[in-house]
Amino acid sequence: MGLSTLYMNIVLIVIFLTALYGISKAYNTYMIENVIESKKQVMKSMEKLDSSVDLTSVEVVANDVIFYVLNDGKQTFAVNCTDFYIDRQYQNPANYKEFSLLNVSYGPGAWDPGETLKMRIQYDIDDEDPHEAKVIACNGATDSKIFYNA
Repeated sequence: MGLSTLYMNIVLIVIFLTALYGISKAYNTYMIENVIESKKQVMKSMEKLDSSVDLTSVEVVANDVIFYVLNDGKQTFAVNCTDFYIDRQYQNPANYKEFSLLNVSYGPGAWDPGETLKMRIQYDIDDEDPHEAKVIACNGATDSKIFYNA
């Protein structure tokens, strides 16, 4: 009778330790996945911090407003997902008359760091009041400037 109780206790301890090992292994996997996901979020935030645009100047020529925007961060942007606003109104791409990249450094097609985007937008400004121009790049980097119809 004494040995069977001892064997039963040993079996229960082995089952308990096996279950404990399985639970700790699952918890470890869960924590590793959490750390990896957290690192991904931090990397996305760091990318956003490494990106910046500078609306260097805004000109009014006839019925057009011309934006000059410098990519002064470390990220490359796609031109086609950059938004432009005049007096807080989104400018539909149908109004874009011309765009070009000035001082191209790497290759055509992408708006690389150090390059200036020139965007010409059809927009009537017939007064001499102050107006606001704003640009928002693909990942949220933004800048704005007050300009006048001179």
